[in-house]
Amino acid sequence: MPSFGVGMIKLSMNKLLILALGFSFFGCNMAPKVDYVVFSGKVENPSGDKVRISRTGFSQDFPLSEDGSWSDTLRVEAGYYRFDDTKESSEIYLAPGYNLYMTLNTDEFDESIRYEGPGSETNNYLAVKYLLIESSIDPGSFYKMDETQAQGHLDELSLKVNELLAKQEGLSAAFLEMEKRNVTYSVEWNKILFGYYHGKEVPGYEPSEEFMASINAIDYTREDDYLNHATYKELVSKFHERNMKDMEIPQKISYIKGISNPSQQSNMVRSLNYQMTPGGEYNYDIAAFIMELSDDDKLKGRVTDKAKALENLVPGNPSPQFSYEDINGETVSLEDFRGKYVYLDVWATWCGPCVREIPHLKSLEEEYRGRNIAFVGVSIDDLADKEKWMNFVVEKELVGTQVFADSDWSSEWVKSYAIYSIPRFILLDTEGNIIDAMAPRPSNKEGLDEIFAEYSI
Repeated sequence: MPSFGVGMIKLSMNKLLILALGFSFFGCNMAPKVDYVVFSGKVENPSGDKVRISRTGFSQDFPLSEDGSWSDTLRVEAGYYRFDDTKESSEIYLAPGYNLYMTLNTDEFDESIRYEGPGSETNNYLAVKYLLIESSIDPGSFYKMDETQAQGHLDELSLKVNELLAKQEGLSAAFLEMEKRNVTYSVEWNKILFGYYHGKEVPGYEPSEEFMASINAIDYTREDDYLNHATYKELVSKFHERNMKDMEIPQKISYIKGISNPSQQSNMVRSLNYQMTPGGEYNYDIAAFIMELSDDDKLKGRVTDKAKALENLVPGNPSPQFSYEDINGETVSLEDFRGKYVYLDVWATWCGPCVREIPHLKSLEEEYRGRNIAFVGVSIDDLADKEKWMNFVVEKELVGTQVFADSDWSSEWVKSYAIYSIPRFILLDTEGNIIDAMAPRPSNKEGLDEIFAEYSI
């Protein structure tokens, strides 16, 4: 028996000492499990006073210090998230144990993003990947290709991205497994975009079955990817849209009931809310269906209010009224335009689709200048952004009458028109009655010309 020092130690004491040393040894080497992410960084030329991390079912804001820095912890599951500075966004991957330090300059944004610390290898790869994809898809030429050329271009892009992924070191096995699918989703999403924009270049174009084969071959039943991959979520939405394209509302309700993935079904139930229209035949069927399947009390309340509001928005009914301030601080009321047709544009400076309608709206106003119609823009920007709205109106040289709603989305007039998404266009007659509470957008020139001609505007 080995000696442990001067003198003899009894066997029983020796065993206790060994056990104690053993527990001490193992205890010192069992570090506590880290179940959070430390996320800090600094942004130059910040767009606002905070940055945000979000994905389906999760959102956390990080207030910025005066120097544009932030630091905080997140308790999140491993996966893809969106980082945004209230103006632009980027993909980020988070996992418990990460201690990320991020730097960026909003003047360049994607080109400037860099990461340091545990988890930086993964996220620096994502930043480089995005730039590779962005530089490989030139909208000016890609959407003008034919299908064969576009397929070849996307095959080449897929090869480049997978080669980039294969060169990376220090990436976890869990991330690699997810990212290989994510690369596929990104490439296939660009194929969806090609089908849409090529159709604008070539009127009447419909993607061929061969071109759509790889998109249709995707497994659309993955609940994990639906929660984890923003691009996969978009692909799933388009998949269901294609399946329901020619269905009436009752058929769509039956289809959505048959979706087995809980998150997918929940979002498709929510999407039906946007198909409730003034005088719509199936408004109450949609409302009842949402009440039955949704567990979102906020959505249920909105749908109830919307169904009631839509009853009053049928053609011929008097329009709800407003009195809002214009860019000069003068009060403008809808009643001021009595005797003229009124084309209302409900929008906000932060709304991309709204901003994209501006050139079409300017052309429309120019074409109908001198006729008996007033063009009125109603901003629902936050009150805190009123000065930003005023500057935007001047910089973009917006014409017509521009007014600012008194309480953004919560304005009584906005709620009276059941406005839950923008842009929204409304057409009134010379007596202030509703012609169309969901009028065609300026970019839908054919639709607008038709309705304007009907009323001899």
